[in-house]
Amino acid sequence: MNEKELDKRINVYDWIESVAVALSIVIIVLMFFCKIYTVKETSMFPTLENNSKIIALNAYAAPKAGDVVVFENEQLKEALIKRVIGVPGDEVMIDGQGQVFVNGILTEYVASGEWNLRGDQTYPLTVPDGCFFVMGDNRGVSLDSRDTRVGFVRQNEVCAVAKFVLFPVSKIGVVK
Repeated sequence: MNEKELDKRINVYDWIESVAVALSIVIIVLMFFCKIYTVKETSMFPTLENNSKIIALNAYAAPKAGDVVVFENEQLKEALIKRVIGVPGDEVMIDGQGQVFVNGILTEYVASGEWNLRGDQTYPLTVPDGCFFVMGDNRGVSLDSRDTRVGFVRQNEVCAVAKFVLFPVSKIGVVK
């Protein structure tokens, strides 16, 4: 075997090793730090479309108001994706026109669709310690904290915080 053939083999082995290391890193990151979710509803439209693919970081810290979170709902037996509107201690008020106030300030989070005062909550309400008040951006069809079937979301129910849209291609980018 001449020197040229040996150099080619070394380059191929280097390339294979680089790909193996990169794949290992991706697998470790996906296992411990984030997960890919498929949106199975229209309640977050226009932020997230039905069948969108998102990358969400595992929730090791409490989400902030405005974050889009993935959480397990025990009563509905499914994972839901909603926006955090109120954090512990916040007072949430929804008026007769569907305007949402947090601590007396009108929220400016994305909201689309016909306003619907769905739900059976009585306002104003205060978000308890260790819980969050969540709503979908498409408020006319969203089943969220306005309904006691979802109610306040406990911090231990929050699986992840949505960070990036992978699909559809027209929506690729950071979740806002």
